[in-house]
Amino acid sequence: TGKKMKPSISSFVAAGAVFVVSATSVNAADQKQETVFISAKAPISAEEFSGSVSVVTAQEIKASGATNLAEALEGVPGVSIGTTGNNGGEEIRIRGMSAEYGLILIDGKRVPNTERNIPFSIATRNRWVAVDNIERIEVIRGAASSLYGADALSGVINIITKKPTKEWQSSVTLGARGAKAKGGNGSGVNLATGGAISDKAAMRFSVDHQDDAAVEDKDGLSIRSKRRVTNTRLGFKFDLDAQSSLDLDLLYAEESALDTDTPSSRSTGISELDQIKQLVSTNYTTKIGDFNANAFLSLGNTTVKQGTNDWRVRDDNIGFDLDGAISEGQYISTGISYRSEKANRYDKDFKDTFKSVSAFVQDVIDVNDSNALTLGFSFEDHNKYGSKVSPKVYWNWSVDDQWNIKAGYSEGRITPAIREGSSKYIISAGPTRTYQGNDDLDPEESKTIELSAAYTGENVTASVGVFSSDIDNLITTSDIVNGAHTLALYSNVNKSKINGLESSISWQLNDVSKVSFNYTYLDTENRSGSNKGKELTKRPNHTANLKFDQYLSSVDANFSLGVKGVSSQYTDSANTLKIKGHSVVNLGFTKSLTDSIDLTANILNVADKRVFDGSEAIEVGREYRLSLTGRF
Repeated sequence: TGKKMKPSISSFVAAGAVFVVSATSVNAADQKQETVFISAKAPISAEEFSGSVSVVTAQEIKASGATNLAEALEGVPGVSIGTTGNNGGEEIRIRGMSAEYGLILIDGKRVPNTERNIPFSIATRNRWVAVDNIERIEVIRGAASSLYGADALSGVINIITKKPTKEWQSSVTLGARGAKAKGGNGSGVNLATGGAISDKAAMRFSVDHQDDAAVEDKDGLSIRSKRRVTNTRLGFKFDLDAQSSLDLDLLYAEESALDTDTPSSRSTGISELDQIKQLVSTNYTTKIGDFNANAFLSLGNTTVKQGTNDWRVRDDNIGFDLDGAISEGQYISTGISYRSEKANRYDKDFKDTFKSVSAFVQDVIDVNDSNALTLGFSFEDHNKYGSKVSPKVYWNWSVDDQWNIKAGYSEGRITPAIREGSSKYIISAGPTRTYQGNDDLDPEESKTIELSAAYTGENVTASVGVFSSDIDNLITTSDIVNGAHTLALYSNVNKSKINGLESSISWQLNDVSKVSFNYTYLDTENRSGSNKGKELTKRPNHTANLKFDQYLSSVDANFSLGVKGVSSQYTDSANTLKIKGHSVVNLGFTKSLTDSIDLTANILNVADKRVFDGSEAIEVGREYRLSLTGRF
């Protein structure tokens, strides 16, 4: 057979240029585009941010019928959603990298990375926050270690929650779900209330409970787990003076799941999951001269029990950030933080702790009226892996009022999971095989270059970007055979390369109609081992999303039609097995019944398609979702 030819970055740019240029020819309606701001350590518009970023709003989440973080992010360029096996939550992959390589934040605070620290872990970070309590979700694609430190190798997902307000407001949301397949019925309730409790203090309290039955095949086996989730959140905001405020947030969540598969000689086929998630955080914000100052503390804790596995992962952080203009054309952001990450596996009497101190500096320099240069770096001093600098360089060119071009280079770093990097972690996998951590591991690292162009017209916005990432020191197990026994030692042996293109367009056809489309291309390659030259697993080459929104004046309601297309993807490293390509059509309907009551209805997967990854379903078939929200 001939050698597989792979598209070059130059071909990506050419394709993207055609895409963006075609967008400029549709420029009719007189509609102002809304400026979207992201936090990113210092508030900045998405257009000016030095990197690739998407924002998903509360309105978009509500209209989609999403019930968790992964569903809310379906349709974001550069993001793909998969499944992760028994009790598998949906796995969020940014730019073709597994969930464990992405940093997930709640209001800028880390949640414990259980996907990384627990072996063969399911996706466990998707349900920390009820979707009804989310104000927006910011997705930064690409290495972000220069701002956020370790763990942000593939990108950052920052969940911004609804905050206490001076005006007292309450809401109740009731939800019902069903499926054409056997099982799949579900229900949910969200209660939220908040407002001023004094002239200088406000609070917000919410509780959310979701209960979903398993979706089953004809034999009664689970293709999607039974799941029950309860989230409780309490937040306070105190205005200390005109420039200073104190925020205190408490989050507690419980999640349980049950999966039933075919029994085997080594398993009953029944897998149970129990999680308890806790996050306590506080923020003190003030002004120091002309600078914004923020001191923060967060204490994150997750306990995960599945089968005989009994884990507790803690992630505690304390730090101080400062940002502000040091001259008319120069804005600087800087900060320092201390992190303690602990992992305990109680069923194997294993525990260890990693500690690190990190500092970052980012300087945005206005070179002239149309060009800005962003220089940044982070410095991490780790108790086990020493010191490392992760740089970032970006150029932002505002060609005119409509066109913007960005180009940049960034590096990312993620330290080994605690179990991988500790020789104290010795786990028997039967009489002939043992897993062991390795004290001599190096952090996994990435180097990324990217180029993007964006167009903002009166009724059209469009963007296209290409990137190329080299990932080194990827960790896997190396087998050391000694007679009948095999030692699986965690080792830095893998390398990979990921090239990609991300494009999107949104066109306001008229006052009541809007169409949007995005397309992501991934070209992945394993660059080491016996499968060198093969594609990475569970990374579709092509993902596309088309959506049409229409206001129906006759019934005073909004209607949406969405189409998602995903190409085939390999499930094994040797590239012999595939998940078939598929497309899904979704319908949505929202209507305000009164000034204080809203109705949302969705039919997902209208054509009733089923798509499997092994025994678990990526698509379970047609689903029906209905929610009713009352505000008072």
